[in-house]
Amino acid sequence: MNILIVNQPLNNRGDESAHRALVRSILKYIPEAKVRVLWKGANQATIDQFEVKSPRTEYVNYYRKHSLKADVFIQYGLKYPILWHIHPYAAEYLNYYRWADAVVCAPGGICMGGFMNWGHEYALLTAMKLHKPIFYYGRSIGPFWDKPKEKKLFKKQAIDILNYANYVSLRESESMRIAHDLGIKNVVQTVDTAFLDYPKVEIPQEIQSKIGNSRYVVFVPNLLIWHYYYKDKASKEQVVDFWSKVVDVITKHYPEHKIVMLPQTFNYGTYAGDDINMFKDIEVNRSHSNLIVVDDQRSSDIQQTIIRNADAMFGARYHSVVFAINNNVPFVAFNYEHKISGLLEELNLKDEMIDIKNLFSSSYFNQHVIDTFDALIPNIHRSPKAQEKAKAIAKAAFDKFAEKINKV
Repeated sequence: MNILIVNQPLNNRGDESAHRALVRSILKYIPEAKVRVLWKGANQATIDQFEVKSPRTEYVNYYRKHSLKADVFIQYGLKYPILWHIHPYAAEYLNYYRWADAVVCAPGGICMGGFMNWGHEYALLTAMKLHKPIFYYGRSIGPFWDKPKEKKLFKKQAIDILNYANYVSLRESESMRIAHDLGIKNVVQTVDTAFLDYPKVEIPQEIQSKIGNSRYVVFVPNLLIWHYYYKDKASKEQVVDFWSKVVDVITKHYPEHKIVMLPQTFNYGTYAGDDINMFKDIEVNRSHSNLIVVDDQRSSDIQQTIIRNADAMFGARYHSVVFAINNNVPFVAFNYEHKISGLLEELNLKDEMIDIKNLFSSSYFNQHVIDTFDALIPNIHRSPKAQEKAKAIAKAAFDKFAEKINKV
C-alpha cells in the first residue's frame, strides 16, 4: 500500500501536530503502508521539523532548477494531458502520483474555502486526472461564493473534488453544514486529527529553567490582521494593545503564576507570519508581568507537554484550543473563525469561548470582550468527558479511513 500525502501545510505547530498524528496512526494501524509526503520547493528546515522518522516514511521536497515552470504544464495538463509529457520535470513530478495507490490530502487549515488556495485544488485535480483514489482527511471547508467568476469556479472545483473522493472527513460542525448545503455525500464528521495522538516528551531544560518551580498558565494570542475578517480593520499596534490588556486580566486572576507564550507559526520570515514577533512586542508592553516567550523552534510535542502541565490555557489559535482539550486543561478560546466555534459546538464547550469576529469594530466591543474574559476565567474547568469524546470521534473517523483505504 503506497500512500502519497499532498497539500501538507507547513510553518505551523498545529499543522505539525495533525501531520504527526495521522502519519503515526497510519504506521501503527496500517502495517503494510508506505508513506510519502510531497512538497514542491518548500522550506526544507521546516520539513525536517515535521518529519516522522520511520523506514516506511519518505519526505520529498521536489525541486529542480526551472522546475517551478513545470507548474504551468501541470496545471494546463489537466485540460491537455499531452503537456505533461513535454516538460521533463512535470513528468518526473507526476511520477510521484503514479507511484501511489491512494492520495491523501493532509489535515490542515481552510484551503478549500475563504482563502481560495488554487494550488490545493490543483494537487487534487491532478490525482483525479490520473484516476487515483483521494482521501480528504480532517479539514475544514468554506465559506464559498458564487461571485465573481473565479470564486464560482473555485467552488465548482471543490464540489467536484469532494464528490469524487473515496473518503471525506471534516473536523467540525460548520464545515459539515457547508458540505451538506453543497450536496456532498457520505461525509464523515471528525474532530482535529491531533486528537489521535498524545505525545509525551520532556520539557527542555532551557524552558524549564525559566519557569522554575512556579505554577503557570499558557497564553497564545493571534495577530489576526492576516485574516480576511480583520484585514484593514486594525493596525498591528492596536492588536498588540488589545492582547496586552488580556495579559492584564490574566495577571489579575493569576498574580503568582508565570504566563508562558507559545508561538504556533514560524519560519515565514515576516512580522505577520511568525507569532514570536508580536509576542515579543507584548512582552515589551507588559514588562512588569511574569511573561515567558518560548522560542518558535519548539515542536508541537513540546508545546502539548507544556500545556499539559499548565493550570489553564488562553488561546486565539485553533490548535492551542485543541492542545488544551487533548490534555484536559481548562481554557478560554477566542473565536476568530468557524473552525474553533464548530469544534467547541461538537464537544459542548461553547461556554468556554468568546467570539471576537467583530473585534476592532468599536472600542466598546473591544472592552466588552475584555470584560467578558474577566468574568469567564473564574468559571473555567477541566473537561475530561470532552477530551474522551474528541479522542473517540477522531479514532472512529480514522478507522473508517483505514477501512476504505485498505480496499483500494
